[in-house]
Amino acid sequence: MTRLLYLWIALMLVLISIRDIRDYIIPDRYVLGIALCAVVRAAAGAFGPGRAPAEPGGGAVLTAALIWAVYLAALVIGAACGGPIPFGMGDVKLLSAIALALGREAFLFTFGGASILCGLCAAVLLAFGAKEKKDRIAFGPFIAVSCIAYLLSTSAM
Repeated sequence: MTRLLYLWIALMLVLISIRDIRDYIIPDRYVLGIALCAVVRAAAGAFGPGRAPAEPGGGAVLTAALIWAVYLAALVIGAACGGPIPFGMGDVKLLSAIALALGREAFLFTFGGASILCGLCAAVLLAFGAKEKKDRIAFGPFIAVSCIAYLLSTSAM
């Protein structure tokens, strides 16, 4: 069951990456596909052997809520200072869905990895003149690569 959910999440992440690279948008239907994995995991845990609650549990909900709180704080501060917000609402929804479906550890791994990968990519693109300082870079593909790396690194795969 876990492998099937991981494959589903990976498929959604690939579709998200394609769309985000092309249009700079992360469609809600794909994010919802990832978030629904949390419901499936919870249901499987509730009816599975020993009726033990499925991971990721309540900590994932708290993590998802904190992601939204930090984003809203950045939005308010950015608006007050007149500066742009460095990531879009689709990125926030995607990270929240990952936290709900896979837990806090997956979120931290994914966000940290995506930030490092995006920073390195941006540095290379700027160094070679492929992008200007004000140009946009889709963050969704970096989230996808980092999340898939997390899925591959877990013992369940």
